[in-house]
Amino acid sequence: MSLKRRNSWEDFEVKKPKIEKNDSFTVLLMGIPGSGKSYLRDEITSLVKSKFNIDSDFNFGYCNPDEEVKSLKRYSEKEHSKYLKFGSIKALERFKSYVKDGKSLIYDGTGMNNSYKFFIRYSKENNFKVILIKIDTDIKIALERIKMRKRKVDAYVVERIHENLESKYNIYKELVDYTINLKNN
Repeated sequence: MSLKRRNSWEDFEVKKPKIEKNDSFTVLLMGIPGSGKSYLRDEITSLVKSKFNIDSDFNFGYCNPDEEVKSLKRYSEKEHSKYLKFGSIKALERFKSYVKDGKSLIYDGTGMNNSYKFFIRYSKENNFKVILIKIDTDIKIALERIKMRKRKVDAYVVERIHENLESKYNIYKELVDYTINLKNN
């Protein structure tokens, strides 16, 4: 089994209604840690642009609780989980700011907390189209990828998210405008 990161997206489901030229988008990523959500952000952006005929010069804002934690002056990898609630709050503030300003965005998270329902509702209330992208990855591959990065996630956490991912996806996919289901092994 090769653990080398590569672009191996396999697009196997798309729910795609009509797109208008000036639509604003919220792209919600969901998947287990190590699935490639953050690492392949640029490829995800290109995929969304090509699937939905969005101008190539178009830029998305980006929200990620982990990135917000890393922006702290007192940040250290060992204390990452201690500050994750702060990161989630700051990412939520950034999300609201982007939507308020009409700026399309990508929110990078696992999809396990109920904030995704808020993101969907808030986006729609502000006339944004919502794209949900679920990234499926073999759990063994994800755990090996996590071993190679600085910030670690306990295996039991990854397993718990993996067990609940499909049920959360099934809830959210009924609420959004578009879905893309990807496999990244």
